[in-house]
Amino acid sequence: MVFQFPSEDAPNNALQISIGNASTRWWNQEMMLWALGHELTHYAFLMQENDWEAKNVYVNNIRHHCNFEFMRITRDIVEIIWERYQNVSARMRMYSEVHKSCARQPLQ
Repeated sequence: MVFQFPSEDAPNNALQISIGNASTRWWNQEMMLWALGHELTHYAFLMQENDWEAKNVYVNNIRHHCNFEFMRITRDIVEIIWERYQNVSARMRMYSEVHKSCARQPLQ
């Protein structure tokens, strides 16, 4: 799953969240929900940085994955999903992904 948007480096990108087939086959429902929340958080941060205005090209200077507020929000998403599904292993995996995102892709 990936969030895409038009930028100076990629002006022809559409503003969208793309979901790959492998994600829908291999991830459980809880992980899919968390990943979607993660990508929507990227969208909210991008829009906030661009004064909530639709643009042809968006500025993206905030590195989301290691941003403390981004990480807090995506951890809060874990708790919302936990309250509904009570799946311990899914909860631990989602929490792990919050930190893996920063470690693996700190520039995103």
